[in-house]
Amino acid sequence: MNIPYSFRFTACQGRHTSPSKSTWTLVLALLCLSSTAGAQTPGGVVDSMAFWLHAADINDDGGATNPASGDSVSIWSDISATATTHDFDDATDVGSLGDLVPPLFAGGEDSRAINYRPAVTFHANDAGLQTPNDNSINVGNQTLKSLAVVFRSSSTAGAGTEVVYEEGGGTNGINVFTHDGSVGMGVWARSSSTGWETYASVPGSNNTVYLASIVYDGERDSTVSLYLNGVLLASDTAEILPGHTGQVAVGQVRGSSRSADWSDGSSNGSFFNGQLAEMVYFNQAWNSAERLRTESALAIRYGVSLGSDYVDASGGTLWSLAANAGFTSGVAAIGRDDAGNTDQRQSRSGAGGILSIGLDSIADAHGDHPTAFSSDGDFLFWSHNGADALPSTSGVPAGSSLILERVWQAREPSGEVGNVDLKFHLSDFGLPGSSLSDFTLLVKNASSDFTVGATAYAADGFVDGDYVIFRDIDLDDGDRFTLASNSGLSGPAGLTAAYQIQRLSDDHVPVVFEGSDLVGGIARTESHNGYRFDIGGHRFFTKVTEVE
Repeated sequence: MNIPYSFRFTACQGRHTSPSKSTWTLVLALLCLSSTAGAQTPGGVVDSMAFWLHAADINDDGGATNPASGDSVSIWSDISATATTHDFDDATDVGSLGDLVPPLFAGGEDSRAINYRPAVTFHANDAGLQTPNDNSINVGNQTLKSLAVVFRSSSTAGAGTEVVYEEGGGTNGINVFTHDGSVGMGVWARSSSTGWETYASVPGSNNTVYLASIVYDGERDSTVSLYLNGVLLASDTAEILPGHTGQVAVGQVRGSSRSADWSDGSSNGSFFNGQLAEMVYFNQAWNSAERLRTESALAIRYGVSLGSDYVDASGGTLWSLAANAGFTSGVAAIGRDDAGNTDQRQSRSGAGGILSIGLDSIADAHGDHPTAFSSDGDFLFWSHNGADALPSTSGVPAGSSLILERVWQAREPSGEVGNVDLKFHLSDFGLPGSSLSDFTLLVKNASSDFTVGATAYAADGFVDGDYVIFRDIDLDDGDRFTLASNSGLSGPAGLTAAYQIQRLSDDHVPVVFEGSDLVGGIARTESHNGYRFDIGGHRFFTKVTEVE
């Protein structure tokens, strides 16, 4: 019987030393076979993986038995297929913390999902998961580590400390956290003879998805580097990281932790109030190419806009900062890279889902998307010019009254992807219109001047009353596109208009003037010859819940 075998020799990247030239081929093959067991990793980086948490596969069965949205996650299985499994659970041996409460599952269709993909929701009320101390994480001296974690910050961030991941304690350890509205991470070794510590934090935003990465090399380069969304925050000298057996946890601090923001240490608790989608952890120090491959795959999967290039698992450039000058904000993509564990069929651009694009359609959850890419290596990227998502009367083509200041640019690095659907969230734009005929998608290749020569597409449907969708659009490489309104300059008035202006910019201070001697619009009561008339039956209608 002939049994086919496939070996990925490049995965091991020659990090292991062969005892002799004659045995090199066999040793390399065995190492690669072991490293690639199980699912392919983000970016195809496999060497020395310690654990892998992926909300799309809670029980290490391909997602077949994932909980229903809102159900508890008592055990989050490690899907790395390494020799030692590091499942995270809600074990009760947490000392002064008391019993942990399991976090909750959010399916791809859930409002708490991240980019249409599942996430685990930690609710800042004793919720957390832990895994035991182990030689491959925190027992004994450590010298090589790399990790990346994708999470969404709390919708009420800004007060206190919330720990996303933590190992160790106040003396030695590693963490990723939010603190008083900032987002940060750190690695510290205060018990060693030389003592060293590196922390970084930057101002963050509520309800925002982040990709935090740490690369620690205390063996060869003697450095530790901290990255947020692909941007280097800090890099400093590092030596051995001594054992730090304060347990290992996601969603809370077990024992104590540290950062420059709370240099005296953080006590038990510091519960996270957000979502965690995926985390990979390696006992190796990624080189720049490996880090970029991993970050690119995770960023594409969760709609994170990196401040760097995007590459595939082979290191080939998919999207370049330099080649897209002027359009480097809100980067998102759909595409397929089999070696990099990427199969992204729909994606959001922008923290609030301002724009979603999907191959042929846009499903409620990514797992429900029915259409697969025809070829490995197909990708469509889009990014915008950084302008506010505000309507403007400048540069409006004939037939339209308003046009968005924001313009997107499409890139197809490997050729034609095919037709896509585009879904715009109207509340984020303030464009007037109440019917499909009021909205137009304008597309023009290599130009942001839509006054002449742009192709206009009619809207095809409304979704949930607040999204307008354009179907079967063929975006070519270099196409630029924006949204226009055809409904005249009329729009929301009164309190609704004031709210929209204030929401879009703190530079405006709206003042509402009543044109008559009575307030209430059509909901007012008029008096005539001793009789009272309800002009509109005391009706009040608005889609803006804050006004309502």
